[in-house]
Amino acid sequence: DFIARKIRLTIQTNQNGQFFILKMRTWLAPYDLGISQDVTLTALPTGDHNIYKIEVTLNRLSGDIASWQRMNRNFLNVLRKRFLVWRTLPTSTRLIYQSKLASSFEKAVATI
Repeated sequence: DFIARKIRLTIQTNQNGQFFILKMRTWLAPYDLGISQDVTLTALPTGDHNIYKIEVTLNRLSGDIASWQRMNRNFLNVLRKRFLVWRTLPTSTRLIYQSKLASSFEKAVATI
């Protein structure tokens, strides 16, 4: 459905606590349309325990506007489904992924 590169995660804090910003460059299928974009996913705490609001920002880099808009319907649907699947994973599986992310993030910070 898409390819992602230049993936960067940052963690920041505001008055509501920690929030997460995931930035990436994506290319949308079908790739021969030449659609690329920068995507920012911002996970903001809602105030409820471990519940976040996700804000998605899309910045078109290439491809015609009509195709970009049309193909992003599918892209956003894929993202939505990934979040829904995440909620169905057993806690033990989620903890494994969270541990891998924490390890990767620590390595990335150590190289800065």
